[in-house]
Amino acid sequence: MCRSRWLILFVVCSAFAVRPLAPGLLAQEEKNPPGNKDKPGEKPEDAPPSGDEKEKGRPANADGYNAYFVISEAKYLPAAEGATGQAVQLKFDISPDVPKGAKIHLTFELFSVPLDETDYELKDENRKGLTYVWKFSKRMVTGKYQVRSFLRLKDEAGRPAQIPAVQRAIQQNTKAFPPKSEPWPWYWDQPVELGNAEDEAAESKELCTAYTDFMDRLIASMGEFIDKMGEVNEGKDLVKGAALDKEKFEAYVKDWREKQGAIQKEIALFVGKQPALVEKSKTAYLKLRQLGQMVSKRAVQEQTTVTEKYKVGVINPAAKDFDKSFRYKVDARSLNEAYNNIRQLVGCPAEAEAEAGAEGAAEPGAEAGAGAEKGAEAKDGEEKAPEGDEPEAKPEAKPESKDGAKAKPAEKSSGKSTKKAAK
Repeated sequence: MCRSRWLILFVVCSAFAVRPLAPGLLAQEEKNPPGNKDKPGEKPEDAPPSGDEKEKGRPANADGYNAYFVISEAKYLPAAEGATGQAVQLKFDISPDVPKGAKIHLTFELFSVPLDETDYELKDENRKGLTYVWKFSKRMVTGKYQVRSFLRLKDEAGRPAQIPAVQRAIQQNTKAFPPKSEPWPWYWDQPVELGNAEDEAAESKELCTAYTDFMDRLIASMGEFIDKMGEVNEGKDLVKGAALDKEKFEAYVKDWREKQGAIQKEIALFVGKQPALVEKSKTAYLKLRQLGQMVSKRAVQEQTTVTEKYKVGVINPAAKDFDKSFRYKVDARSLNEAYNNIRQLVGCPAEAEAEAGAEGAAEPGAEAGAGAEKGAEAKDGEEKAPEGDEPEAKPEAKPESKDGAKAKPAEKSSGKSTKKAAK
């Protein structure tokens, strides 16, 4: 009985072993023979291109359309010495699928951020070996840029971007232009490199000068306010006998906040004036805006010290563009660390180099207002910045002076000393 069971099991297993493959499976087996399988992690040769390959400018992509604006060469044309107006010369072919009269929208991008744009119109039937000189409307900095093309049917406002005949021709050619992929974006696979090492060095110096100037103005603004709060705290100004002259005090605070807000607004508008320069130094720029918030927050701390001493209510005059939305308590140390960190991010020279030729200059920030020490402790309900939240100070940062003030850690790249420092 036992032998019969084993015999039946053997016969059944043998039948499955010699069973022929279904036609579909056999075709798949022939397509991928055992000795020629794709390695793990590799894409089969006949697989459709991925979305990433589309971005690299391959002739076809997974969205079902081919390249219609094919660049063969891009040459940077720098502005003449003493003049403005950078440009790039493009050499390209246009697909026969693009109808005459079509406008191809182009963007010039740095780190995938469009910094300039233009439209190229196909005016005749010539589609081979075309040339276009793209004159930039904004300043471009050194770096590797990408050209991206679109065949828009509507602009960003929803208005027609093509003449009716062109729009109809594109919409009817669904094989070349699948409706689901509108506006058919395409990256050229080669970066367009602008500038050289000399240009890079000049930009680094420019960035250092611009950002340091903004920071010096913020620190000077704060120094002015702390000095005034020190005088009020000692009963030397904006008081009536032993009481605070609330009306004059509020007028001073409002005037100072408006001036501080004007500096913060100027920093905020800098990105519109120099978008490429800011994009290249984005981390430093964001920290620069944060430094403005830190200065405003420190001023509020100093003001609170005074109003608490004189036992008056909250004084909070509104001022346009005044932004004190920094979360943590601010002191001289955190301000100096932020200052140093920004200079380091934009490639400013080390402090020793920056101060060359400035020997004998008065040590900035040697004097500190009485409010400087009182602002060092966190107020009730105010958070102290956790360890590691603020950027690390540069090794060459100056030590704090005896009265608690901290001398400004670095001067402008020109070597000139400044009037105020973080107190």
